[in-house]
Amino acid sequence: MKPLLEQNLPFLPQLKKSAPSLFNKLHTLSVSSYGETPDVQHSQWYFRFSG
Repeated sequence: MKPLLEQNLPFLPQLKKSAPSLFNKLHTLSVSSYGETPDVQHSQWYFRFSG
């Protein structure tokens, strides 16, 4: 999944470098698409962090 995310979210490697403690606690990341218009794609992001 990681290569797919890095391919589709080019800012992800830079974000990982700037916030390592955040990503060390990231347990689940879910992205859902629920429709689009000609100009906008709608999505919902869910983050779950471990304690």
